Amino acid sequence: MPTICFLDSSVMADWLIFDLALKSKKNSEEKKKLKDRRLKDNPELVYSFDLLSSILLTQPEDFSFLTSSLAISEVISVIHDKFCIDMLYEQGIPLKYWFKQRENFILPKEEIETLIEEILFFYKTFIGKIIFLAENQDLPNTLEIITFHKETHDSFLISQAIKSKSEYFISKDGRLIEHLKDYKKIKVCRPQHFFKQILYKDKDSSTLPN
Repeated sequence: MPTICFLDSSVMADWLIFDLALKSKKNSEEKKKLKDRRLKDNPELVYSFDLLSSILLTQPEDFSFLTSSLAISEVISVIHDKFCIDMLYEQGIPLKYWFKQRENFILPKEEIETLIEEILFFYKTFIGKIIFLAENQDLPNTLEIITFHKETHDSFLISQAIKSKSEYFISKDGRLIEHLKDYKKIKVCRPQHFFKQILYKDKDSSTLPN
């Protein structure tokens, strides 16, 4: 039986964000430079990207990856916010006004079309092929998790993971990982840890996908 792993929205959103950034570069040299910069200033973004890209490339038979519609909806929200923030930045609006402006900001039609295109690309690439949807949820587990971690949507996702018999919940949410470090029903870990210590634990680092 494969080891079942549940992917948090933060990991999937990071894959999309970095994939968008790579698409904006003209050649492999520019893409490499971007990746090197992000490894220094935002390494978890790259680890999330590498994890999902490696799953897509190698399709490991010993692991099965799940997520849920709630997590996908959070991914859409994160990517929508990124598009809005990028446009506010391009318009020269000072950072301190972003939150207020964001509340009333409406993306132009072209940006909405690009947003939809990228979300659909992610969905068609991963969902139902490499990552499968788990919609089971267990209210007792949700309520129990809330006693460890107060964020209701996180508790809901983790209860879905437990109900689906997942051994790992992969997230880059540091607070979530800290709050659930003593929770016994599922292991919560970062993309980098899962990628290097679990998915490819017996592999030479020089042979890992990148």
